Amino acid sequence: MGTFEFGSRCDNSGSGFTNECIMANRVFDQCRLQLCLTPDNLGPARAARCTNACGDVYNEGDIITPPCNAASVMTDNFSLCRILIENKRPNPFRPGFWDITIKYIFTYTLIFTSVDGDELCRICATSSYTTKLTLFGSVCTDVVTASDLYAHNPNNSGPYVTVDGKAVALAAELKYPVNSCNTNCNCNCCNCCECGCSNNNCGCGNLSDATDCPSSVNITIGLFSVIKLFRPVDIIVPSSGYCTPNECEGTGVSGQSVCDFFDSIEFPFDLFSPPATPSAVSGESTCGCDSNNGCGCGCGCR
Repeated sequence: MGTFEFGSRCDNSGSGFTNECIMANRVFDQCRLQLCLTPDNLGPARAARCTNACGDVYNEGDIITPPCNAASVMTDNFSLCRILIENKRPNPFRPGFWDITIKYIFTYTLIFTSVDGDELCRICATSSYTTKLTLFGSVCTDVVTASDLYAHNPNNSGPYVTVDGKAVALAAELKYPVNSCNTNCNCNCCNCCECGCSNNNCGCGNLSDATDCPSSVNITIGLFSVIKLFRPVDIIVPSSGYCTPNECEGTGVSGQSVCDFFDSIEFPFDLFSPPATPSAVSGESTCGCDSNNGCGCGCGCR
């Protein structure tokens, strides 16, 4: 039921309960993702921030180059740190469906080790994955909604998106450059440096050591996620009143008469439960902090 669809009234049910109108977020459609994100999805690991690490200076987003003597790499402090809802628009071919673009950003620490297992260095890294999907969210309306409870665009009358995610790092490995030359290539002065061959006449020297250095880091991530499209709706639910919280334990102080008096006071539940009907507030004073209001109120709050 939408904002202006008044199908029934809120009234007493006659069974000890009260039928109350509440606002709730109704899920119109949802789906789940279970993805194994490989280096083909994520690309090489990149620097999470500007830093000087592992003998190199990195700007945020630069591809991380492992130390040349690194034999292995592992991850630590892995986290799905942010989920961005980058875009949401009506599907042009399916009325009531919405195309959503979601970006998952992961951060972690790369730890490089030598062939002997000694730690060489570590660097904060990041990877990201962007996906697009389509969910049903009903048709768009021209109703403008404004509320000081939710910080959203008041002109957004479409459904809202919520995304939950959990991710784990599955693997990390060093990536080595692939020699694109034919192994039987003729190492002359034209292709010596490309092929990595040793030819003193070309001035290239022996490039075999250079090709043994890792060029980047590949990481594999397991991602679980639930995406929902929802709208605020008005519904009627049976209610027996406000929830009354139990007394907090372990906070009592003995031996003080003022505390004994305070403990004897009945807990003021009404302070934490605003009146739900107009009749409950009709007799309340409207006295404000104004010396000229005739209520006799003090203005100590100023």
